[in-house]
Amino acid sequence: MAGVRQLSGRLCAAGLWTVLLVGCQTLPALTPCPLGSVEQAARIEQIVPIGTPREEAVAKLKKAGVEGTFSEGNSIYYCGTWAQSDKERWHIHVEMLFDGDGNVYAFRPDPLRAAANQEEPGTAKVTKKPKEIASGAKVNVVDPFAE
Repeated sequence: MAGVRQLSGRLCAAGLWTVLLVGCQTLPALTPCPLGSVEQAARIEQIVPIGTPREEAVAKLKKAGVEGTFSEGNSIYYCGTWAQSDKERWHIHVEMLFDGDGNVYAFRPDPLRAAANQEEPGTAKVTKKPKEIASGAKVNVVDPFAE
């Protein structure tokens, strides 16, 4: 009887390990985004234009593979990962800001990372001054360094 219990326990353990291994292999790898945080914000803005209502904005992001979470008051959506393929997800740092009516009014790179000038490993450092980054076609990307 003890041998049956021992065999049953081993089979159960082997089954659990198999499920864990198969489950882990199906998740795409989470890697640092190769884009700088200002470029990440500009790319997210291409997916969700300024003025998009909150529910539609989140639906567009999900369709594009972007996952994130809302702030407590739902005025900020923190974009955290962006699926690039079945095998790769990027870790991103973009905040999507909503006005009082629930429409997108701006995008900004994570101000804590930008203020510390921290970019993910493997990304190119921006060599331009912050004011130059915010100028041009990316006028709706909020630059935390701009005066």
